Amino acid sequence: TNKSDLISDISPGISIDGSGGRSKLRLNYQLHNLIYAQDSSRNNTQNSLNALGTLEALENWFFIEASGSISQQSISAFGGATPTTVNTNANSNTTETSTYRISPYFRGSLGSLADYQLRYNLSSTSSKANAGFGSDTNELVATLKGVTALASLGWSLDASSQKVKFGNGRSNEADRLRGVLSYKVTPAIQVSLIGGREANDYLTVNKESHSTKGVGFDWEPTDRTKVSASREDRFFGKSNSYSFTHRTAGTAWKYL
Repeated sequence: TNKSDLISDISPGISIDGSGGRSKLRLNYQLHNLIYAQDSSRNNTQNSLNALGTLEALENWFFIEASGSISQQSISAFGGATPTTVNTNANSNTTETSTYRISPYFRGSLGSLADYQLRYNLSSTSSKANAGFGSDTNELVATLKGVTALASLGWSLDASSQKVKFGNGRSNEADRLRGVLSYKVTPAIQVSLIGGREANDYLTVNKESHSTKGVGFDWEPTDRTKVSASREDRFFGKSNSYSFTHRTAGTAWKYL
């Protein structure tokens, strides 16, 4: 039986938004103390965190990013929607989930040949509901992007190696190498050919390798509008990607 109740939310917190030198920090944290007037057994505390910090450790070359978030999430998609900031309708389908990530990376250029980036991502997700819902991710990502003797012809290479270990003891590994050759048909239109190789153990106990191939299209009629689309043959079948971005004097629109 549903019945009404008066709920008090006492939520001290801290907010930081600042920068200095080569560092920036944006942090918003609140501790929600929920007090139910008629049913004190439902009293509880909930954390809310959204934080992002960046550091330029070595000028124009070595950078470090760190982020953290805590929110209320639904355990099952079939158990009803859950607010992500604070949940006053406490139930067994709700849990507090936290995610922390640190990502050091190098960024620079190889003369006039190409720009490069080498990034390491380490992230951890945990849940109060069940340790088995948590995961730890290690990922290494490298990218190269360059031009050729033809001004309209460009290329890029990206490689990644990822390992995810779940709280229930299961783990997955995935490696991918991908190359893109792009050509500007006009200043506003670009077409791309995509090819590569990937290996993972998502579908089998041992890693299986698969070839990938695809095409892409970009249209940028103005500096404020861009439309992109691509289609690739992956190990799981066809993969389609679409995006649309547009800016006006007072708004920004994005569809992915």
